[in-house]
Amino acid sequence: MDTPQEKKRKDQPQPSVLVYLKVIFLTAIILFGVIVLNNLAKRQNQDRTNSGESGIANLFSGKNIRDALDKEVRTNDAYKTATSELNKTTSDVLGEATRMKDEALNQGKEFVTDYVYEQTVGTMVESMINRLPERQKTKVLENVCK
Repeated sequence: MDTPQEKKRKDQPQPSVLVYLKVIFLTAIILFGVIVLNNLAKRQNQDRTNSGESGIANLFSGKNIRDALDKEVRTNDAYKTATSELNKTTSDVLGEATRMKDEALNQGKEFVTDYVYEQTVGTMVESMINRLPERQKTKVLENVCK
């Protein structure tokens, strides 16, 4: 026969399958919520990092340092003075180079003109004068020299 302990075990009501399904469903909902909240927190953290709100880490990034230095340099009076002096010196050098170029071109032009004259017209006129008789030679030279 059955002992009293065995009777008690048999008399205890067993939870139905529905109770097990409810527990599994609630556990699944809680896990789903934790996963969704975790992903949402990660996205918000990434958005802050990408948008520049991450604080000190983004403050010391290369781009921010470069921008800050560039801004400081461009607003500095020494930079403005140096750039204006550089522009002035550049224009002076360019003006001097242009003047030297013009002078060299003029000298070259004069040299070429003299050379061409001596080799062509000068030689031709000299040979024509040399062919003249002495009396006409002296008259032509006197007229040219006046």
